[in-house]
Amino acid sequence: MTAYWAHFAATGDPNAPGTEPWPRYTADGDHIQVLTPERVGPTTEFAADHHCAFWQPAPVPGGAVR
Repeated sequence: MTAYWAHFAATGDPNAPGTEPWPRYTADGDHIQVLTPERVGPTTEFAADHHCAFWQPAPVPGGAVR
């Protein structure tokens, strides 16, 4: 993590030599960088892994959002 931050602070690009590539985020690709000790690298499974759909607002009658 510190290598990514240090390289980003110095160059504006988090991709430091010797680290897994950190792809630029786009809504189309939806790649998120995982920085856990077990796995470092890009993933598109963040929403599923963290059950994000569960936290979406429930629809209410009339189309309003709570």
